[in-house]
Amino acid sequence: MVGHGRESIAAAVYEQLKILGYYAGTVGGCIVEPITAGGGIMVPVQEYYPILQSICRKYGVYLIMDEVVCGFGRTGKFWGHEQYDVDPDIITMAKGLASSYMPLSATVFRQDIFDKFLCDPNQPGERLNYFRDISTYGGCTGAMTAALESTRLIEEEQLVENSRVVGAYLLEGLQSLRDMPLVGDVRGKGLFCGVEFVKDKQTKTSITEGEMGRIMGLVAAEGVLVGRTNSSLPGNNTIMNFAPALVATKSEMDEIVSALKRAIEKF
Repeated sequence: MVGHGRESIAAAVYEQLKILGYYAGTVGGCIVEPITAGGGIMVPVQEYYPILQSICRKYGVYLIMDEVVCGFGRTGKFWGHEQYDVDPDIITMAKGLASSYMPLSATVFRQDIFDKFLCDPNQPGERLNYFRDISTYGGCTGAMTAALESTRLIEEEQLVENSRVVGAYLLEGLQSLRDMPLVGDVRGKGLFCGVEFVKDKQTKTSITEGEMGRIMGLVAAEGVLVGRTNSSLPGNNTIMNFAPALVATKSEMDEIVSALKRAIEKF
């Protein structure tokens, strides 16, 4: 089981400090997810990002938040980083930007960073001093229209609030399974939760990936499809991931929790 308590976070921040201090002047940015998705729904303690941000600012490193998964309401806030006292310099986004109706991603910068990409077209020596990229379908209005409409629905139907309320209900239901065999940890925010499976609750030794596959099959046999970490981090691929649609209801969360409970009992 990968540690994610305060001692582990302190150690991680210390490593960041050593890395950024050692490579001061050569590191341009530090990219992080508000809540790590692929690594197993790793939820940092509240102190982590303020400390990391202070380290980045000390060494002139841009703090970049990857909101591809957490953004647009997934964690119960519109942006995942809003769960923490942090103000990133750059934000990347995709997925929820157009709710997968169209492929679309974007990067947002602080104004002073954006200004570095500007140029004076009237100055021959500066005319090409801007960020240039090539996009085959750049300028396609279809994706932009999907993003505008998707975001409008998220706001008008208060789906971020639904994620917060129904997500808290889901997490509470999953927490009720903590005392069952195999359940080593339950964590998450909003409609973004994870259950980690272990052989031994004392040593926190993970079950095998084969055993994890069996549990996944048992849950599927109950009529519920859930996700799992897969080849993300060695020895940490035994976390079941839950990311229901933002329109999900409490009764549907009951179905998910009940299916998982029956699957564990049958294991």
